[in-house]
Amino acid sequence: MTRQSSLSDFHTLDQVKFELLAEERTLTLSFLGLGTVSWILVLTAVFGVVRLWTAWRTGEIGIRLALGSTPRRIIFLFLRRVSMLALAGLAIGLLAAYFATALLRSWLHGLEPTDAATFALSSALLFLTAVAGAALPAIDASRTDPVKCLRADAATPGDRLHA
Repeated sequence: MTRQSSLSDFHTLDQVKFELLAEERTLTLSFLGLGTVSWILVLTAVFGVVRLWTAWRTGEIGIRLALGSTPRRIIFLFLRRVSMLALAGLAIGLLAAYFATALLRSWLHGLEPTDAATFALSSALLFLTAVAGAALPAIDASRTDPVKCLRADAATPGDRLHA
């Protein structure tokens, strides 16, 4: 039995395309949401680690400042170390991503699995996130009072975080 179609069953090409791409759109939005949450977690983690790192090194920072180091040099000390760690992590991550794209080839619509622009943009975003996450604790460390840093009663890193 053949079904007769009426005029109400007809759809425009744009409507058909919209319905056909609904699953891909849902997957894209899901990946975008997960990527955003991951990015926020990276920013928070870098901030927390560098904040704790500066708290542990408060005595050293106090000595450096007391001996004439400038706040700018203290900031660059932390940012340089975070940059080196971020670059090492990016190198490992890019290598892993290069090989993982073979597994994700069917989900990459409109992109080559080894798209250089995508790798470069995501690497730049992650590097800038690491530097931005480290900047505030580094600036805070550069503003510390050398006398407070060298006091004997600020003995634990937890005390230094709240000082």
